[in-house]
Amino acid sequence: MNDKISSFKKEVDEIQVPVEKLDAIIGKVLDGEMPKQKGIIWRRLAIGTSAAVLSLGILVGSAAISPAMANFVSQIPIIGSIFSQSNDKGLVQVSETGLTQIVGETKTVNGKSLTIDEVFYDGTRFTFSYSLVSDVPITDNYLMPSWTIDGQQYASGMGRDAEVVISPMERTGIYELGYYQEETVPLKEKFELGLWFEGEGGEEWDFHIPVVKQVVKQIAIDEVQQLEDLKLIVSSINTGPGGMLINYKVESPYDQHIGSFVRFEVFDENGNEYKMNYGGSTGARYKKGTFLFVPIDEDVTQLTINPVMYIPEGKTVIDYSAYREKTYPFKSFKVNVSD
Repeated sequence: MNDKISSFKKEVDEIQVPVEKLDAIIGKVLDGEMPKQKGIIWRRLAIGTSAAVLSLGILVGSAAISPAMANFVSQIPIIGSIFSQSNDKGLVQVSETGLTQIVGETKTVNGKSLTIDEVFYDGTRFTFSYSLVSDVPITDNYLMPSWTIDGQQYASGMGRDAEVVISPMERTGIYELGYYQEETVPLKEKFELGLWFEGEGGEEWDFHIPVVKQVVKQIAIDEVQQLEDLKLIVSSINTGPGGMLINYKVESPYDQHIGSFVRFEVFDENGNEYKMNYGGSTGARYKKGTFLFVPIDEDVTQLTINPVMYIPEGKTVIDYSAYREKTYPFKSFKVNVSD
């Protein structure tokens, strides 16, 4: 063991540390020159940041010359990194530009530590990331979460995305929250997000996180298309660095399933198509829904939105043949998104 320690010390001593650059970084930290969006967390971490920067510089330098040290560094959990390491373009953008709220709060129950990593809300999406570390192997879907706004439960949904299994005892993940009462009970600019988790082993974790809404651009559309027995209303879109959200309604004399068939294709003036991330809707004959797309490019001035009907083929629990016999020739429409 002593030989290993001596070898490690020798590697550290041989590191070429860029002292001037490091001093400049530490100076900025001590002077409080950090992103304003993360003011709370930066103030909380300011005391230890200079030491952390120095340690990280040493570790990175060591990792460059030692495969063993590189492996060690790769295992260090970095708070505020789950969004940026995802495959979601919107979450990567908001994380790398400092628009997310870094939480970094950990609670441990029966040897299982749950950490809320980042939170982001701007009116296009409501998202948080987490990590779960256990001293024994854990199964998939181990957590059963629920959430509140200022202590109240509303009509809402929750979908998990991008869970990454790091090892049998550690995983990270992202949850998308769907809030369905924006018209009747709009979310405030500041509120408290309550998160409750129940583990398969009976563990319980709870968090109370202050959330501040980020700025988002809302564009009124009020596009209405009446196609015989179906009325489609596209009321607006919200666009920001986290994504582009289409808000719509469907009115129909049929049962609740017909509104679930509506989809949208989105193109810009250059012919680029934008990928849909996810969508959802609530209601029966009067259905309200949203679809989230990847962020639009900064130089885009106009979008073409093409509503379509997607009706499942083949044998399903519900007989959709009557719907397939009908045609719903929606018309595409254009939306100016530049100021």
